[in-house]
Amino acid sequence: MKNTYDVYSEFHKKIDVSKIVPGYKPIIPRRQKKGSERLTNMHVRSDNMVVPNLLTGEKQKRENPLPPEFKSVLEISTRSPYCPIPFVLDVNMGKCSYLCKYCFQAQSIESLMTSFFDSENPMELRWASVEHTKKELNDVLSARGVEPDEREPMRGKCGSINETKSLKKAVAQQVPLRFGTRSENFLPGEKEHKVALMSLKVIRDFNYPLIINTKSDLIIKEPYFDIITSMGDKVAIQVTISHIDDKFSKALEPGAPSATKRWEVLKQFNDVGIRGMVRMEPCAHFLNASDEHLEKYMKVAQESGCKHFMGDTYHHTVKAQEVQSLFYDMGIDFGRMWESTSEYQILGSYAMEKAMYYAKKNGIKCGTFNYHSVPWNDDPVCCMVGDSFGSWSKYSMINALRNELVETGKPLGFKAFDDKYYGLELHPAIRQRFKDVWNLEVNNCFNPDFMEGCIPVDRDEDNNLVWQFKPELLGEGYRNIIKMYGETK
Repeated sequence: MKNTYDVYSEFHKKIDVSKIVPGYKPIIPRRQKKGSERLTNMHVRSDNMVVPNLLTGEKQKRENPLPPEFKSVLEISTRSPYCPIPFVLDVNMGKCSYLCKYCFQAQSIESLMTSFFDSENPMELRWASVEHTKKELNDVLSARGVEPDEREPMRGKCGSINETKSLKKAVAQQVPLRFGTRSENFLPGEKEHKVALMSLKVIRDFNYPLIINTKSDLIIKEPYFDIITSMGDKVAIQVTISHIDDKFSKALEPGAPSATKRWEVLKQFNDVGIRGMVRMEPCAHFLNASDEHLEKYMKVAQESGCKHFMGDTYHHTVKAQEVQSLFYDMGIDFGRMWESTSEYQILGSYAMEKAMYYAKKNGIKCGTFNYHSVPWNDDPVCCMVGDSFGSWSKYSMINALRNELVETGKPLGFKAFDDKYYGLELHPAIRQRFKDVWNLEVNNCFNPDFMEGCIPVDRDEDNNLVWQFKPELLGEGYRNIIKMYGETK
């Protein structure tokens, strides 16, 4: 079967995205004095926004309507029908001090504060309760070692997708715990709150598989480094680095440690035998997906001891006014970047596969959640831990596409998949959603036909679609681009 290196090698000298997607408009940064009040749009307001008291006319700040601590920390992601590792733990929420320009979470939180709480001020950073987090972790992780088939499959009436029963079912199947998804668990405030530190100790004591997603260099400081390295092959570190240039990274992620410090984090863990993987997210045209940048990036990754790379394109939910404005202020044409990376799926996949090409060129294995590129993943799961942990959520679209279709080359219908993995879904709603997506009854970017080479070939006895992977169709998207635009390089 062709791999990403072969397919991309065939087409990368023929396609120039800059000649396909034109620039949008002259980029004129907004002029604003430091510290001045600003109303950016009706949904997102700056942190120094004040409102007048309607009785006195005096200006005053709105108070945060939420308590400084929250209790619920463990959850099953709403992406669980598609993602093989949907079991997540975040120990803080609210306004992250890293202030990454591309972050969709920051914008959704600010919008929530305005729309739901009628507050002009953003949600301040809130930390999980240490006491509650420790109690919840000990309770849920106690299901470790219980065989999945000993737990009655959930059918009929059921509660929330995040009810304790669902969480324990994930633990019974040893679905790895992802530490840090929508928030950064190792922000400077962790030194005071120590919720992440306590969580690491509990997870280590249960010998439970853990993926740490971070941009922080706190994890190479004691006692964090000692605790993490003591987990051995039960832990993997994913460090997000969007760009190798420190100056550009500072503009893009102003509150985060420099790219140089993050490469050092990876090197220190790889030097002691802990799997340190570099993550590029977002991987986008006109931001970081040029040939020159990717070639340098992967060489630095290799020098840092990385043997695994993973990435994704830009999320489809973040085309918000404030996100656009922040990019334009940096001198980046957001419209052009968005159209070429997010709106047109094949062009976005071209960026991702270009990154994978340069990774493989440097002997680095690759994984991505971008469905178009799933046939070229080098690991059973896109987070690149399937070969080491050996466990993940089997009732997921990635498992069906990569491990059941690509690896076998045989046709697969929903009934056959469901019969094989029946009872392993973490919640009944996940099974129903999976079935709807399988049959193309939901229009989203996780449908089977988004994976290149995957086509419907029949229907099974229950009238569900039967899919098959055709390796000879790899590169079809690129051929269509050239057919439409000609060779642009």
